[in-house]
Amino acid sequence: MVLVETFESRGQARRGRTYLALGLGMAALYYALKHDMDPIVPALAGVYVALVLVRLILNPTRGFRLGENRLTWYAGLRRYSLSYDDLDTVSIGRNPNGKTICVVTTRDGQTLSLPGVERSDPGKLMREFGLHGVPIMGLSPRPMAV
Repeated sequence: MVLVETFESRGQARRGRTYLALGLGMAALYYALKHDMDPIVPALAGVYVALVLVRLILNPTRGFRLGENRLTWYAGLRRYSLSYDDLDTVSIGRNPNGKTICVVTTRDGQTLSLPGVERSDPGKLMREFGLHGVPIMGLSPRPMAV
């Protein structure tokens, strides 16, 4: 039995920029209330703070994880998972824009484009999938739409 560490490539709403947006919105709301501005200003600031809070609470995620026995990917608020035994091949390469593409083909013929791989190094992705025993194919020469 080969032990392989979990590999993960995810982006989520809970990050520094979102907390900075929350702080700026709260400061604007406080300033508007403290200086008795027109009622529309604190109302708009309150709506902005509420939208940022909803985003932080829901924490939409985009990316994937190569676990010990499963491939798991995240798209918005949804989470999907497949056992490595259910995977036929994975195709990794770059599209004409230079962004990385990773397309997984299942044993039943479905093709799935993994989200959140655009900035990943194709060589590293190939190594990680190879460590989990998934056959790796090159992408076709014709451009693929993502």
